[in-house]
Amino acid sequence: MLLLRAPHPPAAATAALIGLTAPDPVYLLNPVLTASALVIAGGVALGRVLPGRRCPAYWR
Repeated sequence: MLLLRAPHPPAAATAALIGLTAPDPVYLLNPVLTASALVIAGGVALGRVLPGRRCPAYWR
């Protein structure tokens, strides 16, 4: 895709959908906050489960 200078299809479709429908900002904020919380919770859980890893160590 880089050689052909073609956009990534899912990314282009997402941008087009947002541009054409003009949703409410709360509609966009809810999935972003949910996904961010899940990613952070997964990272903290894995950091506590995996041996020899203390992630995040600086929150103490």
